[in-house]
Amino acid sequence: MMNILLEELPHQEQALAAILASFTGIDHAQADHNHYANPLIKERYDDKANIDVKMETGTGKTYVYTRLMYELHQKYGLFKFVLVVPTPAIKEGARNFITSDYARQHFSQFYENTRMELCTINAGDFKVKSGRKNFPAQLLSFTDASRRDSHTIQVLLINAQMLNSASMTRDDYDQTLLGGLTSPVKGLQMTRPVVIIDEPHRFARDNKFYRAIQAIQPQMIVRFGATFPDIVEGKGKNKCVRKDYYRRQPQFDLNAVDSFNDGLVKGIDIYYPNLPEEQANNRYIVDSVTAKKLILRRGSKIAEVGVGENLADVDAGFEGSIEYAGSKMLSNDLELEAGMALVPGTFGASYQELIIQDAIDKHFDTEQANFLRSNEPENNAPRIKTLSLFFIDSIKSYRDDEGWLKVTFERLLKKKLTQLIDDYQRKTLPREVEYLSFLQATLASLHSDNQNVHAGYFGEDRGSGDEAIQAEVDDILKNKEKLLSFSDHHGNWETRRFLFSKWTLREGW
Repeated sequence: MMNILLEELPHQEQALAAILASFTGIDHAQADHNHYANPLIKERYDDKANIDVKMETGTGKTYVYTRLMYELHQKYGLFKFVLVVPTPAIKEGARNFITSDYARQHFSQFYENTRMELCTINAGDFKVKSGRKNFPAQLLSFTDASRRDSHTIQVLLINAQMLNSASMTRDDYDQTLLGGLTSPVKGLQMTRPVVIIDEPHRFARDNKFYRAIQAIQPQMIVRFGATFPDIVEGKGKNKCVRKDYYRRQPQFDLNAVDSFNDGLVKGIDIYYPNLPEEQANNRYIVDSVTAKKLILRRGSKIAEVGVGENLADVDAGFEGSIEYAGSKMLSNDLELEAGMALVPGTFGASYQELIIQDAIDKHFDTEQANFLRSNEPENNAPRIKTLSLFFIDSIKSYRDDEGWLKVTFERLLKKKLTQLIDDYQRKTLPREVEYLSFLQATLASLHSDNQNVHAGYFGEDRGSGDEAIQAEVDDILKNKEKLLSFSDHHGNWETRRFLFSKWTLREGW
């Protein structure tokens, strides 16, 4: 298994310094004897205390806000933080990072004898047992923790839907928090928490999730994201839209251009397999689209498509039973807007197969380069595992045993593996022999009853009773080290490296 090592990166240190410089400080003027609550912050409950951190996706927001909690605890004694995220997927990613051995080991270098206690509230934690409505143990642990334990930071991790649920606001539990409170929200209020928001564009001030955050009365809010919500000011000719920053501008700003120029994020190459010229020129423009009607235009030809009607009736090139589903979406979940071009030939099975074949070929070109790494007998350069992610439209085409995508992908992958194995049978350098073994293990896994070469993650998988699917999802979301490793602790090859997900997947992948 591989080990992940975290490094201190300059842009993350700059972000941390900017946040601490913007912190308003502790209010020592007022006596405070509530040992279960955070110390009082100057300018508390006001935008003057709140902080915005603008960081491009992939530059380490999770690292920065985790280290920020350590810093605020070490310097100011703040020890209760509520981390609010928009989705369960992001919650899982944050949980995985904060509780990982590599993160704990890294932060222990800077904060000796300090541990972070992560409390996570999930759907189902409030279930009634034996007729009694009890609080989740995690909630009790967070609210009742005392600052007398000066070596522990308490973090409550919760997604927006859960925070806004009736379970959090009801006031009729058969237990009490802090000696007398029977409402989770009121219990959290008493802790005077610092709230950290991940992906602030999902928490505009006028939406219910932001109001749920306000309901727990945080002394201070720190928002981390690449995108922030808009706010509308004025009316009529004086109307203007601006980004809603607490202090009119972010206290740290690492935008997309700077991130790219500094080599912190990579560009994306876009590649389209060639279509015959006749098919490529046969394109329809979305003339207009409403909840109930789609109008397509090709030259002087106008076609009207109603909800439930098949696009193949407009052009036979629209293969695969593609219908207009209404609400500006096709049945394959493609979102439509006026001016968009639709090329019928790209919807066909033959073109889809060409895309899959090209993706497999490009994967193995990259995989061989990353595995062999200047293939010399004395070479000690570490191998790098190559992963490929496919965004797809139809979940059934992958999840069904005889789904078209699954069957096609496995057929093409087996063919490619067989060709590569035949080629590497004649190679003799150590890395080449090792790679041959990896390829053979991959093909053997594909032919087994429980293949471990490709896996899927879809929103619909949450709560699935299929143990195999849940194992796949857990590996993708929770076991980064395993996914990135070539072998397990016993020396067996970890062959999973092709991942499938819905093309409508949002933050948190």
